Order: sequence, then structure tokens, then C-alpha cells
Amino acid sequence: SHGYSTHREVSIARGETVSVGGYDLTYLDTAAIESPQNTRVVSDVAVARGGEPVAVLQPSLVIFPGATSAIGTPAVRTTLVEDLYLTLVSSPNATGAVTLGVFVNSMIIWLWLGAGVMVVGCGVAAWPSRRRTARPSVLRPEPARRSVEPVESAESAEPAAVHAEEVLT
Repeated sequence: SHGYSTHREVSIARGETVSVGGYDLTYLDTAAIESPQNTRVVSDVAVARGGEPVAVLQPSLVIFPGATSAIGTPAVRTTLVEDLYLTLVSSPNATGAVTLGVFVNSMIIWLWLGAGVMVVGCGVAAWPSRRRTARPSVLRPEPARRSVEPVESAESAEPAAVHAEEVLT
């Protein structure tokens, strides 16, 4: 749900600090790392919460030769309470400022933990149970049953229920 999340794009110069979602983000530096396959632009961002440093995250952009756009790689800090995602939206401009995408999402880890519990529960439910061997039941003799035959009147061969009408009238 987006009700418990924060999303902002901030333009920040080297050494500058901005506050987003309870985090203080300080842009430290950017470096370009070149390889034969691509060029990677990596920014170092110090993250603090309540004045205490918690991490240095490195969001990056990967640029492939001949490509028209860069591919962003987010930097993520996950806790039991919330996740912090930093994306590098643009590399340093003429003034040395970068644009960062900042996402603070609450309790994402609990979705993953809940999914894990469901998978384990399905595994337990699907696991075959021990087969029990059937015990032979002890045969007990059934008590003898008496057969009950309808009572017939001595005057006719009809059942006694028919004669009951005559008695009632």
C-alpha cells in the first residue's frame, strides 16, 4: 500500500544534506567506473537517522555502449520496520548536483516473511503422513434376533390392526 510509503525526487549538491522520510541523506561523491562492456556511474550517499549514521548507500547508473538511456541500479537498506531505496535518477550535472529518487516503504520484509511462512505451511500440509497399518477388528458374536410376525385374528386372516377399527366404533 502506498499509504505508508514516502517517495520524493531530490536534487542535491556535493556535501549537501536533505531529509526525506525521517532519514538525513548527504551526497558525498560520484565516480565513473569504466569497463569494456559498460560505464557505471556510482554515487556515495551517507544515510543518517536521528543524527546517527546508519549506512553509506551507492545507487548507480549503468550505461552500455550504443545505448540511448542508462539503467538504474538502486541501493537498498532493509530493516524489520521499513526499507529505504535510493535510485540515481541523473548523474552529476554542470554544477555537480545529482538527482536522487528516495523511497521509504514500511514493513516490506514482513511480506516476504509471510510468504515464507505460507510456503512452509503448504509443504507441511502436502507432506505425506505416516501410513498406519489397519488392525483387525475383534469379531463379537451378534445377539440373536427374534423375528416379529404380525398378529392375526382368529376370525379372519387379516392383521389385528384392521380389527382395531371395529373395536373403536
